[in-house]
Amino acid sequence: MDPKSEAKSAPESTPKSHPFLSNIGIETVDLYIGSTRTHYRVHKNILCIKIPYFNKMFNGGFSEASSNSAEFPEDSPESFDVLLEWAYSQYRPLRPLNRVSPGSISSNWNAINFYLLMDKLCMPDLMNEAMDLLRRFSTDNDFLPSVKQVIYVYRRSLPSSKIRLYVLNSLLYTFSLDQKADLIPLDFLMGIMRQETDLAADFLTAVRYQVRGCRKLNNPAAGDGGIYHIHGEGIGCSCWLNQRRCACA
Repeated sequence: MDPKSEAKSAPESTPKSHPFLSNIGIETVDLYIGSTRTHYRVHKNILCIKIPYFNKMFNGGFSEASSNSAEFPEDSPESFDVLLEWAYSQYRPLRPLNRVSPGSISSNWNAINFYLLMDKLCMPDLMNEAMDLLRRFSTDNDFLPSVKQVIYVYRRSLPSSKIRLYVLNSLLYTFSLDQKADLIPLDFLMGIMRQETDLAADFLTAVRYQVRGCRKLNNPAAGDGGIYHIHGEGIGCSCWLNQRRCACA
């Protein structure tokens, strides 16, 4: 066969086909996060496609649409870092949640803060995934949220929040363990009862039901996590992280 005719018959590429460029676009927006105003310059197309909250913000009638910038002074740059990493990663799960060092129970990012941000941004799939990662980290590292973390969650979440349920059950489980009586001082608990009315009401209600039914408390980080997930039409349930399926109602 003539090499010239063979070369002519070879399929031609389509020079105008650039799927990556088409997906990310060229327009960017500026996000300023936290009290330090940590600056992220992000492709607008990626942000608006992956996160509907930003689509309404930057393509709607809000002031951010004209300035192409937004401020989030109360949120954590670390949580946005995890979110934006996910947004740029096609089909990739969230960043792994690991200990920062072998002898520490501190994690490389704060799953509780991230969950609260996802609640704010209306991202139930990522709320479920963050909950699974938090529960797995807690199980692997014998970790339970502290009383201060429970208060932190209650001050930043709604009564129906699944993370409220998780930290409440964690607190109940902590009290059920055989520990020193002065591990949590009584005057500290009395202060909580006076100041944190939602937490006090939920805690006392749960204790009443537990005593009445003589039910043994289980570690909320162990077992099936379906009760700590957001369920509904079109919402992904990430229970595969636990290698089990939950009963998605």
